[in-house]
Amino acid sequence: MTEETTGDLIADTTETTETSTADTASEDSPLAEAAGEGDAADLLSGDESGGSEGVPDAYTFEPPEGLTIDEETKGKIEAFSDQAREMGLNQKQYQTLIEYDLNRAQQFNDQAVEGWTTRVEDWRKSAKADKEIGGEQFSANLKVAENAIKQFGDPDLRALLKSPSVDNPSGLAIGNHPAVLRFLNRVGKAIADPILLQGDAAPQTEGTLKRMYPSMFDKSA
Repeated sequence: MTEETTGDLIADTTETTETSTADTASEDSPLAEAAGEGDAADLLSGDESGGSEGVPDAYTFEPPEGLTIDEETKGKIEAFSDQAREMGLNQKQYQTLIEYDLNRAQQFNDQAVEGWTTRVEDWRKSAKADKEIGGEQFSANLKVAENAIKQFGDPDLRALLKSPSVDNPSGLAIGNHPAVLRFLNRVGKAIADPILLQGDAAPQTEGTLKRMYPSMFDKSA
């Protein structure tokens, strides 16, 4: 049985997939839907100006504890302020709607990451059990594949073979796919130094050599 490995199967690429900060609210997000629900509540209460608090002069958003907002997300949240004012949202509604949308986006992101991680792990398991490169010779075949990458791979190819990360955003983790590993292994074997083929015949004796090359030996002996 082969030794259990984690991370990318290709050597020196053990980065694990890292998730980024929460995605921002888009124009097609449930902000508008949730805002509609808020408006309905305001109309039922007889207040069409955003509830008892009223529309503030300027909206502010306080990220929940543990949530980091990047600059791009901050810009989109601020851009939503104009639409929120047209909707007549008060500060509390504004805060609640954005928190809801960010949480929903994070859930979608987490599901996507989980699905991707599961797929890559399935690739690794399939590679280790592959009839051509898996089994007891798996580690040796990986080294052969790595030699092919070292000789012919450029930085762009190496980036694609590795898992995506903050330092390697273009990574696709395809260096874990059994089909890719089979191909690299075949290339590695094709470019390997040839092995000297030994015959099965018994070693040549002096008598045999004399019969084959009589002029090379002293006939008076």
